[in-house]
Amino acid sequence: MSDEQSDKFGYLKMVDIFQDLSEEEIEEIDRATTMSTYRRGKIFYMPEDTSEVLFLVKKGRVQLYRISPDGKKLVIATVEPGSV
Repeated sequence: MSDEQSDKFGYLKMVDIFQDLSEEEIEEIDRATTMSTYRRGKIFYMPEDTSEVLFLVKKGRVQLYRISPDGKKLVIATVEPGSV
């Protein structure tokens, strides 16, 4: 297991929603997921995207926002590390 994989597995074990899972179940989630890093300002999900996804914020902050009819950015929330 590479350092990145080991780091991801360890992080998954600490996330609240996975606390009651067995080691094998967490290993399956580890195999089925990817860990990504995004640069500041990067939009990585839009409401019209068709895939169903779950994001876990490990580091940094993520703004959830909508664009108003007049084109202004309306921040709904800012999520911190540990947020799902």
